[in-house]
Parts: sequence; C-alpha cells; structure tokens
Amino acid sequence: MAGEVLLRLLLLGLIGKKTTLYLTFVIESINILFLYFIFFLNVMPMLCCTGVVTPQVEKPLYPKAGTESTAIDDGSSPPITLQRSFVYFGRAYDKIYVNHNGHLTFNSPYSSYSPERFPLNGPIDIIAPFWTDLDNREMGKILYNQYTSGMVLQKATQDINTYFPNLNFKAEWVFVATWNEVAYYPNSRTKTTAQAVLISGGQNSFVLMNYGIIASTSRKVQAGYDTINSEHHYTLPGSFSSAATGSNSNFRLSSNVNVPGRWAFRTDNGTTGCTFNGEPVQLGDSFWSDSTCAQKCTCTTTGLQCSNQPCSFSQVCMPDSFQFSCQSVQRRTCTVSGDPHYYTFDNKVFHFQGTCTYVLSEQCQNELPYFRVEGKNEHLGSTRVSWTGLVKVFVYNETIELVKRTTGKAKVSKDTSLNTS
Repeated sequence: MAGEVLLRLLLLGLIGKKTTLYLTFVIESINILFLYFIFFLNVMPMLCCTGVVTPQVEKPLYPKAGTESTAIDDGSSPPITLQRSFVYFGRAYDKIYVNHNGHLTFNSPYSSYSPERFPLNGPIDIIAPFWTDLDNREMGKILYNQYTSGMVLQKATQDINTYFPNLNFKAEWVFVATWNEVAYYPNSRTKTTAQAVLISGGQNSFVLMNYGIIASTSRKVQAGYDTINSEHHYTLPGSFSSAATGSNSNFRLSSNVNVPGRWAFRTDNGTTGCTFNGEPVQLGDSFWSDSTCAQKCTCTTTGLQCSNQPCSFSQVCMPDSFQFSCQSVQRRTCTVSGDPHYYTFDNKVFHFQGTCTYVLSEQCQNELPYFRVEGKNEHLGSTRVSWTGLVKVFVYNETIELVKRTTGKAKVSKDTSLNTS
C-alpha cells in the first residue's frame, strides 16, 4: 500500500514519581522517517544526549607472558603446580586451573561459559576477572606464568604496600594469568584483555584484577570472586550490566584502589564482614536500606559504606533476600501498523478499519503518574481502508503530537485540562 504508520511504545515502567516513556513513531511512505522521543521525569523533553568516550589503555597490566594454553573453546589449562602454596580465605592450594572463559579454579577445571551471579552458594572457590563466553580458537592468547624473583616481585611488593599499608608486606611469589585480546564466542574477531594476579608472601595473600582493552558485547559478564558456600564473595560494579564492556567499561575506568583498571583484594583469611541493624552482611554484598531504595550500602574492608544511589529510571525498588534491591522492569511493546493492525502488550493481534481516536496505552494504577497515548485513524483513499494519521502523547500536563507526513517535527504544548488525579 502507499504508506504505513508504525507506532512502537516501549514502557520501561512507572515507578513512584519516576516515569520513563519510550516512544518511537515511524512514518513510512517512499522514504522511511524515524522520530525518537525519550521522556524522563523532571527532564522532559530531552531530545539528545552526549557522552565522553575515554581512550582505552593497558597501563595497569602485569607482564603478558608465559605458557600459552591450548586454543580450544570452553577449555582449561592442565593442572598447574604452584611453586608456593596460595591461601584463599583459609584454604591452602598447591595447584590451579586457568579456564578459558575468564576464571580460575583450584580443585578442578571449570568449563562454564554462562556467567552466574555471585554469591553462588556452591561448592567452588573461584576467581573470575572476566567470566563470559570467550573463544581463543582464532583470536588472542591465554597465558600464565609464575615468578619467585625479579622485577615482577618488586612491583607486587610495592603495589600491595601501597594498597594495604602498615602490613610491611614482601611478595615471595606471583602468579599471572592473562586473557590477552581474546574474542567473544563464536570467533567474533573482537579483542578483550583481562588479568588475574595472585600474590603471596608470609601469611598474606592477595588478588589483583587488571583490565586492558575490553570490547563491547551484549553478553553478560560476571567479575569478582566467590568461595565455597559463599562465605566470602565480591562482585565488581558493572557486572551483569551494559557497564561491563566497551570503551566505558566500569571494570577498566573504575577501581577500589584508585588505579583505573585495577581492583585489589586481600584473600588470606578475609574479614568478618559487616552488620546492619544487628544482621550480618558479607564482605562485598550490597543492598538498599529501605523500601524507597534511596540509599545503597556496601560492605567493604573498612566497614559498611552507604551513599545516596536511587534506582535508575528503568528499575523498581523491590524486597530482596536481604533488605531491598533495585530490579529492572520488563519491557513490553505495543505496535500499530498497516491498515491498521494492532499488536498489544500481551502479544494479542487485532485488525479493524475504524476511523476513530483510540487509546493505545494509559495509566491504570492511581499511585503512578498519569499518561495516555492516543492514535487517530483516517481513511486511506477509500472508505473501506484506514490508517493512522495522528498520534498524541499526554504526560506531565504536556501534549506531544506526531502527525503523518510531518518530517522531523513534533508539536509540544501544555494541557492544563488533563485530569492527572
């Protein structure tokens, strides 16, 4: 037919006083024209946004050298005999496995390519600088090496005494595992570099996680560590989110020791954790302190640290296993297209040729901010055929009109008569 109007409504959630409405209105005729509108609470309308892309560097990495693991998907190194025992939260290990999907284990190889959120509450001690589905068959190398003397030990001694002062620490052994410019599965030709550095000396042991270039991916990534029964665990901020990868990866740009791209942890016996309202909190655990999710608290080696960090516009505050957490709201799509066809949020389909004004979506819970989206149909060259000619969005006492054959423009006006009660 001569033209088609496609309306897509992406409602990410109406959360307290926070509403996010994603509206995409597409007018198709000879050319396809796209108009994108994003509305945020108290910052509406916002028509574009910019960001700063930080150049990626490899400054925090230890030497990328040593034995190369076999190029095999979901593989592991053979058992590596350690030249010094490594104490990992009270358990001394004499061997280790470098697993190709971005993690280290001690008792056996671990081929899992699908990351799981820490804490696992399982029977495994694991160090995971970058747990995701990696593929070293054609791109990149997985390397490991041990050091008992030389410049690497001097560097490790200096680093640990900087990050953990008053220990008077002297490194006696360093193990470096590097996933160097490895691709995401399957042979994606991307390049991602991550590193785990195990350091021991005397009764003390430490783990460094270093990050170089991190390619962007839609895959989930878990970074951090976990222990048997999750007595001790930590998740790097950005895990299981879009902030894990790409040029603005939180792993690479942030740090817990003020060195971007490096994260340092003491792992010999750990700490006793923290308490909140008399209840124990494990080291590394985070939670929101009440049902408003206004304040996020994290148990650190220096105690419980809390700061104002409310849920984002695409999240809702919900009860969790401990206190509360910000949880993502599921997306649903409503589509109107053709002459015309209606695809509802619950995936039902309707077809009819009416030429009235129809409510496509509307607020239905009184405690949420009011919104309504209307579509007005008109005849298409014949009284037997209709299509959508006008779309109106009512939100926060504003009316936004999207009109057929109006390229790159929308009409925005106040509507003081709109009932928002």
